[in-house]
Amino acid sequence: MSKNKKKILIVDGHPLLRHGLGQLIGRESDLYVCGEASNHDDALALMAKKTPDLIVLDVTLADKHLTGVDLIRHIRQQNTEVRVLVLSMYEEKLYAERAMRAGANGYIMKQESPEKVIAGIRKVLDGEIVLSPQMAQTLLRRCLADENYGREPDVNRLSSREYEVLRLVGEGFSPQQIGEKMSINTKTVETHRFNIRRKMHLANAAELARFAADYLRSQSEK
Repeated sequence: MSKNKKKILIVDGHPLLRHGLGQLIGRESDLYVCGEASNHDDALALMAKKTPDLIVLDVTLADKHLTGVDLIRHIRQQNTEVRVLVLSMYEEKLYAERAMRAGANGYIMKQESPEKVIAGIRKVLDGEIVLSPQMAQTLLRRCLADENYGREPDVNRLSSREYEVLRLVGEGFSPQQIGEKMSINTKTVETHRFNIRRKMHLANAAELARFAADYLRSQSEK
């Protein structure tokens, strides 16, 4: 195997998607997949063992209590050099800024064409930041207009799991439905809801529902 090939580690909770992305990368003469992981711990272990040039990861992992955003933070605690590209089914307006704040170098939607995914991988490997033009403009406008940009806004006080609960509450799901979607029990969902209310200074469930819906609406308008 050529020493000039760039090593890529794939981290995704879905085996089929890992396989498909691996095949796509494998077609490129200067890239190869050095490992695959489905969860946080395996990803960090493989990063230490394989020393990849780039980690391509999803927001959704096989872990019940950790997300790709958590993983990015932990990657950056251990390695400041490796490039990180998020390849996700979730819209940029929901997760891109959180991922970039955590230390990602780019965010691409899984709905993009294979050509755009490979182009994004190459750009990140070359040291570029990869975002859609719309998200890049959103972040630039916010940076220029807000003198407090860079300080953590209120929602960034939430853990990744709490943020996921907030998003699902905003979409109108019940605690039982949220538990099913996140593979956690209803009691854990209620704990997350309580923590969100405490951190966001919300008095009750009705205020939480309004806050979550307003937050999602504000994100969609940016």
